This record gives sequence, C-alpha cells and structure tokens, in this order.
Amino acid sequence: MKRVFKNLFFCMLILAGLSACDVTTSFCYTFNIDNGDKVDVTLDTSDGHKISQKDGEFFIKKDDKTLLKGNFMRQSDYENFRDRALNMEGVTIKEDHSKDEVPSIRFNANSDGDKVFFIQKVKDTNTFIGISSPLSDDEAVKAFSYLTFQKHE
Repeated sequence: MKRVFKNLFFCMLILAGLSACDVTTSFCYTFNIDNGDKVDVTLDTSDGHKISQKDGEFFIKKDDKTLLKGNFMRQSDYENFRDRALNMEGVTIKEDHSKDEVPSIRFNANSDGDKVFFIQKVKDTNTFIGISSPLSDDEAVKAFSYLTFQKHE
C-alpha cells in the first residue's frame, strides 16, 4: 500500500511539473535593408498573433485585426519624426529614450487613423524601425511587447 501511494505521488509530481511548463512559439522574418543591414523581426505567436510582410513592411494581426504596422527607416528619419513629435500640437510623448544606447520614442497623436507610434533603433545597426497602431496606448504597448528586433547574424 505504501508503494502504491509512493508511485501515485511520483506521477502527480510529474503531472504538476508538466502543467507548469509554458509553451511559446515565435515566427521571424529577416529583412535586407537598403543600407546593407540585415534585421530579424521576431514575433511571439503564443497568444495567436500573426506576422506578415509585403513590400518591406510588416504587419502584426490577431483575429484578422491589424494591431501594428512596421517599416524601416534611417537615423535622419528617426530624428525628423522625433523633432516633429516634440513640437507638434496634439502629440503626447509617452517615452523618449533618445540618449540611450538603443534610442527609441513612443508618442500618441490625435489623428483619424493611427494614434500610437513607436520608433526604435535596432542595436548594432544603422536601422530604425517605425511602428504605428490604431489601438489605444495600453493595447499598442502590449502588442509591441510581443516583438523583438535584432541584427541578423
């Protein structure tokens, strides 16, 4: 009887360990940028997000709804967008990390279409990624958190 309980306890321990494991899936596109950089854009697809690309832009969707649209830009484009965002009426800067090793900015605009914008440098490259979203700020930040960008090795 003692042996049966011991085996049962061991099986329950294994089942508890298996149920505690998180399974994650992801999908990655590698983009060849016109400045010579190669950039990996990786999406965590565990929650049903999907990534697609067309003509150098990428799109993040869930349940057939476009959450984010991304494209690639140079540093001069980033600086231009940042300057305009800092000085434009109806724009709210949510984050500005222009002095960081990997510069980035997030801002909201009161416009008819996209209302949340992210611009972030890809570390160890000369490439920035610009992302726009029609979602609320919180929803856009959550969708953005599923993405990672890195130099292709």
